[in-house]
Amino acid sequence: MKLTNLTLLLFFASRVYAQQVHLQGTITDAQTNRPIASATVSIPSQHLYFKTDIAGKFDIPSGKVTDADSIGFSCIGYQTKKLKARDMLSNVIIKLAPAVNMLQEVKFNFNAPALIKVGIQVKRPKYTPAERPGTDYATFMEGSKNVKGIIQTVGFYLGNGHGSSKGGDVTARFQIKLFEVDTDGSPGKEITKDSILISAKKSDAWFDVDISAYHFRNPDSGFFASFSLLEHQFYKLRDGAIVKDEFGNINETIDYLGVHHDAGAWNIPDVITPRIGIRSIDSLRLRSYFTCNTLQDGSWHWKKTYFNFSYLIRAEIAPD
Repeated sequence: MKLTNLTLLLFFASRVYAQQVHLQGTITDAQTNRPIASATVSIPSQHLYFKTDIAGKFDIPSGKVTDADSIGFSCIGYQTKKLKARDMLSNVIIKLAPAVNMLQEVKFNFNAPALIKVGIQVKRPKYTPAERPGTDYATFMEGSKNVKGIIQTVGFYLGNGHGSSKGGDVTARFQIKLFEVDTDGSPGKEITKDSILISAKKSDAWFDVDISAYHFRNPDSGFFASFSLLEHQFYKLRDGAIVKDEFGNINETIDYLGVHHDAGAWNIPDVITPRIGIRSIDSLRLRSYFTCNTLQDGSWHWKKTYFNFSYLIRAEIAPD
């Protein structure tokens, strides 16, 4: 008990003495010195993500970051860079190096095996409902078990909703995550260590993302790919939405959006996010999960989807 109290005391003391800082800077290409628009500045410990503007600039006001925080700088196609906030100067320039394979010799093999398609291979979903911000929605990539190779692409069927359930925004950002398979068959250890944030342009269509630059090897047991929404403060709200009640608690319509699956949660979303397509896949073993927290201990865990629904996620593997 004394050791626990001492640990807590040291933790809170470290937060008290950590200095809040104001971070400003520009992210550029290390080779061309050109600014990188829509790069991601992430603070993983606080689940905060910021995007650079068209000039590659970012501005994180004081109160969001302390000098003890680790800051990540990433963009698809570039190597991720991480720095401590205390090591960053005012108006710092962050140079990201392109993620390029360093090969001694390049050989073209016209007989190379074709990419192996895994996951959900259907044309369209049954629904594109509203889902809960801050939640991971993962599907096992059926067919990926025992395939040796590099995960090349991950694809998602995205939409804005249909009929009375319209109200999404396919251009809003979400995060790509990959997970190993746990012993119970659910998503386990995360494969992706960097924050891969992306957004689509076209609604009601498959959106395939090239992640080959990250060189993620496919585990022998296969993998889960996840459509992961950011927290609600990173999305727009519909007109008239009430974010917090009189006690400062987050409105339940936002906090549990899409989990109860009642008419209000599905059809009148307060948070405007991209939507992942779902449908019942009878021919496959149920392998779709979402994250939720328990009221008993407040911890997060994976739970299987309702009604045999699967999230429409697919991938391609380049075999060795």
